[in-house]
Amino acid sequence: MFLVLIHYKLPYEEVQNYVQAHRDYLEGLYQQKKLIVSGPMKDLTGGVILMNVQTEEEAQEIITHDPYYINQVGEYEVIPFSPVKSDIKFKEYFIQE
Repeated sequence: MFLVLIHYKLPYEEVQNYVQAHRDYLEGLYQQKKLIVSGPMKDLTGGVILMNVQTEEEAQEIITHDPYYINQVGEYEVIPFSPVKSDIKFKEYFIQE
């Protein structure tokens, strides 16, 4: 599992030009159960994505197709982690390693 932080390189007003394409792209990943949750940071300086993928390579592959990445909207920080506890609602998303 990977926590991905997106740090906007553009002013928030310019980011808005790419939001719909970004959300449409993420929707396909939700359909594939590769994402658990995503959304903007409250201070509007970036976004957060929780990816349910096995490898950093797969996470990077997802990122390279994101309209935010393609249009240089933000820089991506990929943080691998191994969840050990969660609310029962999230159990179905966990990859058994």
